[in-house]
Amino acid sequence: MTRLGPIAAVTPPIADVAGPKSPSMVSDVHAPHDVRAPRDVTKVPENPVLPDTPGIDPEAPTANVLIARMGVQADLTDEAKLPRGPERKAAVYADLVETAKTSQVEALAKLEELKTAGDVTAVESLFLPNAILVTTKPGRHQAVTDALAGLANVKGVTENKTWSVQGVTDEVSVGTAGAAAGAALLTYAKGFVDGPAFMDPSAGWRAVNAGATGTTIEPEQPAAEWGVAKINAPAAWAKGVDGAGVTVGIVDTGLDAAHPAIKAHYRGTQADGSMSHDYNWYDPFTHAATPFDDGEHGTHVAGTTAGGTDAKAIGVAPGAKIIAAKAINGAGYNTTSATLQALQFMLAPTKTDGTAADPTKGADVINNSWGNANQADDTFIETFAALKAAGIEVVSAAGNDGPREGTVSPPGSYPGYLSVAATTTSDKVASFSSRGPSKFASPEEMTPNVAAPGAGVTSAVPGGRYQSMSGTSMASPHVTGAVALILSKFPQATHDQIVQALTKTAVDIDRPGPDNAAGFGRIDVDKALEYVAATQAADGKLETEAPVQAPAEVPAGAEAAS
Repeated sequence: MTRLGPIAAVTPPIADVAGPKSPSMVSDVHAPHDVRAPRDVTKVPENPVLPDTPGIDPEAPTANVLIARMGVQADLTDEAKLPRGPERKAAVYADLVETAKTSQVEALAKLEELKTAGDVTAVESLFLPNAILVTTKPGRHQAVTDALAGLANVKGVTENKTWSVQGVTDEVSVGTAGAAAGAALLTYAKGFVDGPAFMDPSAGWRAVNAGATGTTIEPEQPAAEWGVAKINAPAAWAKGVDGAGVTVGIVDTGLDAAHPAIKAHYRGTQADGSMSHDYNWYDPFTHAATPFDDGEHGTHVAGTTAGGTDAKAIGVAPGAKIIAAKAINGAGYNTTSATLQALQFMLAPTKTDGTAADPTKGADVINNSWGNANQADDTFIETFAALKAAGIEVVSAAGNDGPREGTVSPPGSYPGYLSVAATTTSDKVASFSSRGPSKFASPEEMTPNVAAPGAGVTSAVPGGRYQSMSGTSMASPHVTGAVALILSKFPQATHDQIVQALTKTAVDIDRPGPDNAAGFGRIDVDKALEYVAATQAADGKLETEAPVQAPAEVPAGAEAAS
């Protein structure tokens, strides 16, 4: 049973529904509770969507979508203590759904009345976070907001936001729009790869891609793409660690699942080469049942995380499997609602139509190569916390608003997760890479806390092509792949062990010691694997074939928290 304890808002506070709107989404603090009886995780509850409402209208203008936030959040303390794996994800999912069903009753009833009256056209209940997406009739936006004010458990109503990279004038071609597209060019909004910030804070959530250069790359590739080699992934492969058994989730512009560097790594690809997209792909924008990528960015990120062929080793964890949710459209923007839906899918994947959620098929690590130049935006904090409780690691790009300090972008600015800065081939922090400190972190917390290759990174793009791009978007999947390698070798490695392994073995670059540009330094995944082995051996949790000396930072017998 879920205990619905006392709720206290944390700063920055969310606006009251009757007052001015605020884009902030607030987390909740819960009192400790007793250990609950074990749950039968084989009985997975359904997503509590109203039976006659399939979800928000994907064609509705973003301005007509509201997000009603519930003030009650599930206490996931006990679930977070379970071993990593399907049971833990299912337990978290069940508790989140139970909390949503219990706390949303009055709000859903009111919305059904408004639907009958014609003020509301569609309603979708989310369990991650505990919220309701509401599509209003044009002109009835404020009336619906006012009607929800004062209802039990409704802490606030926020507007759905659309943030677009369109309008930036400095654009660069990223090649032909497909194998047969001839001279038709696809453009990406380009920031200054070696210059000042390129986004106004009002621009909002966007693909964290500083720019793309070059055209289709056909020459022979080295044994491993430079970034993959730089973080020492081939050394891990040589020891038999390639990411096998791990599912990586890509929240981005989509996926070209048929790309030669992606197909074998996509979880939906069957042994006979056919594809099954249920539980492996979700598109909250158009509800397309077949994966596609009209922005190129998602395929590029997926390739760096876990893609590649024998001739083109572009991925850090080629043994891992990829699932994808399209949270960003081809123009390079995402909305709050679509991103929440995509992250919810990563915990409990569904069929392509959004039904029959199954948390036992959830991701093990999620890559977020998108961000928001508004450093005070806490929209996804409670969602990230629930994913972490489920044993799902979250990796985020730091942003491309450097080199000024204090430019690290949410969600990369959220402390307690892996936030990634971008480096060059010479192990320098790229000038475009956003710097800390974070408005959410304490002075001693480095955000970003690690760095990885992000300048001139070659990976897959739709149409069987390969492309060089730059940005913290390109750095983040290197770390996501590194986490996949660690989880492949050590499936029960705790969150703290993973973070400590990557930070304590990182190569110190930029200024000596931890800093707000590179965090603890550029990652070395082979050394991180050795660190986890040493840590677990010191804790008595792992029998190694040969004695491994624990690093000095890990006291013998120390217990790493989950």
